[in-house]
Amino acid sequence: MHQRLNSAAAGYIVAIVVVLVLTATSWSFTQRTSRAQAFVSHTHEVLSNVAAAEAALWRAESAQRAFLVSLGKLFLVERDTALNVLEQHVTALVRLTLDNPGQQLRIATLRTLLQERIAVYRRNESIAEPTNTMSAAQRLEVGAEVMERLQPMFRELAAEEYRLLRLREAQERNYLQSTRWIFGGLLMAILATVPLVFWQLTRQSRARARAEADAAMERNYTQLHGQALTLYNSATDPQAALEGALELLTAQPVFQAAALYVRTDMQQWRAAANRGVPPEVAAVLLPDKGPAGEAVRQRRLVRVRSTDDDVSPVLSRWLASQGTVNVVLCPVAYAEQTLGLLGLAATSRLSSRECDFIEQLCAQLGVALHNLDQYHSLNELAARLQEQGQELQRKNAALEDAARSKSEFLANMSHELRTPLNAVIGFADVLHDGLVGELNPEQLEYIGEISSSGKHLLSLINDVLDLAKVEAGQMSLELEPLNPAELAASGMSMLRERALQQRVQLRAQVAQNLGLLQADLRKTRQILFNLLSNAVKFTPAGGEVSVHLQRVFRQQVQGVKSDGHTRVIPPAQTQHGEFLEITVRDSGIGIEPANLERLFQPFMQIDSTLSRQFTGTGLGLSLVLRLTELHGGGLRVHSVPQQGSAFTAWLPWRPAETVSETPPPAAYPLQLGEVPLVLVIDDDPSALDLMQIQLQSSGWRVETAGDAAQGLRAVHELHPQAIVLDLLLPGIDGWSLLAQLKQEPSTRDIPVVICSVIAQRQRGFVLGAAQVLTKPVSQQQLLSALAAVGLPLRGPAARVLLVDDDEQELQSLSQQLQAAGLTAEPVLGGTAALDAVARRRPDVIVLKLDMQGLSGFDTVQALNGRLDTADIPIIVLAAPTDGSRAREMLHSQVLGIVEKSEFSASILVSELRRAMAHRAAGGASQPYLP
Repeated sequence: MHQRLNSAAAGYIVAIVVVLVLTATSWSFTQRTSRAQAFVSHTHEVLSNVAAAEAALWRAESAQRAFLVSLGKLFLVERDTALNVLEQHVTALVRLTLDNPGQQLRIATLRTLLQERIAVYRRNESIAEPTNTMSAAQRLEVGAEVMERLQPMFRELAAEEYRLLRLREAQERNYLQSTRWIFGGLLMAILATVPLVFWQLTRQSRARARAEADAAMERNYTQLHGQALTLYNSATDPQAALEGALELLTAQPVFQAAALYVRTDMQQWRAAANRGVPPEVAAVLLPDKGPAGEAVRQRRLVRVRSTDDDVSPVLSRWLASQGTVNVVLCPVAYAEQTLGLLGLAATSRLSSRECDFIEQLCAQLGVALHNLDQYHSLNELAARLQEQGQELQRKNAALEDAARSKSEFLANMSHELRTPLNAVIGFADVLHDGLVGELNPEQLEYIGEISSSGKHLLSLINDVLDLAKVEAGQMSLELEPLNPAELAASGMSMLRERALQQRVQLRAQVAQNLGLLQADLRKTRQILFNLLSNAVKFTPAGGEVSVHLQRVFRQQVQGVKSDGHTRVIPPAQTQHGEFLEITVRDSGIGIEPANLERLFQPFMQIDSTLSRQFTGTGLGLSLVLRLTELHGGGLRVHSVPQQGSAFTAWLPWRPAETVSETPPPAAYPLQLGEVPLVLVIDDDPSALDLMQIQLQSSGWRVETAGDAAQGLRAVHELHPQAIVLDLLLPGIDGWSLLAQLKQEPSTRDIPVVICSVIAQRQRGFVLGAAQVLTKPVSQQQLLSALAAVGLPLRGPAARVLLVDDDEQELQSLSQQLQAAGLTAEPVLGGTAALDAVARRRPDVIVLKLDMQGLSGFDTVQALNGRLDTADIPIIVLAAPTDGSRAREMLHSQVLGIVEKSEFSASILVSELRRAMAHRAAGGASQPYLP
């Protein structure tokens, strides 16, 4: 009994021990299994967040691409919402992987890449502005590199969790195996605990199976999302995108049929695409008031029962025959627009996760369909733009043809108008100069009127043609060194006679030590002449016109502003920091403030009564503006009615190196007593006759040729000392002939003077011309040009009036000039000089500035104050002690000022030749200048 009790006690103890061991083992198993379950659930939760984060990223990517294609701002809202969801899932991942440093490092890298991608999103918002010229395809490629680095990070996170899942499942299996061994050994002792253990094992197995099934479902859905996005990005046609999406869905076991419905005009829904649906079922229309309308209104997935009243009998019978358990309708929408309805027939009841997947897929499909629609719209727009571009090219070609025709017309008109005018003006001058016989005073008056009217008409034609060339962009600058002082003197000399006739005083002031600048000499003179001419014309008798030239900085020009009496046209924005400022002031009638804006318009005078009171075409100021702008400069006009006006032109100061004078090109050597021969090549017989008379009357031999071929033969046969060449020749033109002459060694040294209506100075000098003249050419201009190339002029010796108050100085100067072949007439003092001029007009006057009695300054003023003596060239001999003020005042009234210590006969001859080259008006036969 005792033994039995002991045995019982032992058994009891053993049983207790066994129970305790069983309890401890069960407890240990339960804890291990719970931890394993927790690990598995934790892993699945991490995987779910990874998948959700990736899905949110793809939604943001889809919205961003939709924005880049369509520029719709609603996509930015959808993108930012997806980014917020993405941030929530990434934060959850950080929390769930605190025990895994490797995952924490990957998540940190993922966050960095996400921030880079978000930065790309923000930059792409400016790239996608409407003014950006990037194509839709180029916009979609921006940021692809960051996405390529983001996708591997998601895969690495998921792979690590799957690895942990497998590891924990292996650990769980190991724990289970160990437990089985323990339970196998104690099976007999723990039969009472077997049901509990079996229940616990069954529960854990089911939980693991559910977790694995959920993980498999998430993997499948993630893969489907990726396939769908790939399909949407590669599709170029909406129908292809629909067919592909339905193909992906029906490839899943749970979905046996799928269809995409679109709304008809009758407020019904028809199947636009389907998979697994018979034709008679696909032809069934869904009414808008049933489940279809509910899905559209509520903008969410709706479940449909085959027994619903709104379901067609045909559809109900087919669903019943297929054993369909669940039918859903989900709207495919973009923004506020429903693009279609996705219908799915499932063989089992759909879970909430499956319904979420369907809604996400429909959202992506809506974005894709909208993007494809925008893509096709952009293609159509590109096609229209291409067509418009081609049309624009055709119109541009037509405009170029019109411009070319206009240029040809201007060239022809220039030639046709100027050619007869050249003859009229030239022969009128020939008659006026008595080269073909003396005329009586009345005939001289009529011939003068003909010459004056011809020159006025020629000036008008030149203005019209110049204006047309500027406006057509066919006039270019021919830059050459320009001396501002010589520019002022030239302008004053051209207007002095007109000013004397109107009793208007002219005055010039040029800043000292200005140096040289690069400018178009002819156009700059035109600017100054037009401004001076306009000022003299509108200044009453007794008034004053002054011209001021100085060098100013750009800041000074920019500081000039418009006001009620001032209008400013600023210079172009160039790199030039300095300007030549040309200001012409007058004390004339002034301009009303309301009329300042009407200035510079072609063929317009600001007051119609002025056109009757003052002659003019209204082109002068318009040409000033065009020529100034051609230089890159600007204008300013300040005027007060009845007080006068001030016009200022700013020309960019392009520095020019001081060019030393080079000797004229050598002509053919002359034998003793031989008369120089000049060959004139022109196809106009009247021009040949005119120049022949002009040259022969000066004692030269003249031969003529009517075209380039004749001229070339004459050059080789006659060996002329100079050639006068027209450019508009039949057959070979003048440019080609000039180039040929300069290429041949036997003719390259013969000086060529171009004389044509289309003379281009810069091109002529580049090709080797010695002088370039524009028709009509007076005898004085032609002779001066030939003198400038080194041919000795023939004719009576020049008569020079020497004025000094020192008899010894007069005798010395007279001997120097007579030795140089000039006729010198010395007079003592300024009063005697005036008397000598009244008795007989000299060709040039040389006078001393500082004289006793009537000073040199007063003598110049007296000579310039008379119409019959104002055009006599005057050279002033100045001593170093003479004041700079007097020199400055005389600068614009005399031909030149020479230091007395540097005076020589050669300098006088050089000054006279310069005077003949710069004077525009014709006169009597020119005196002989050695």
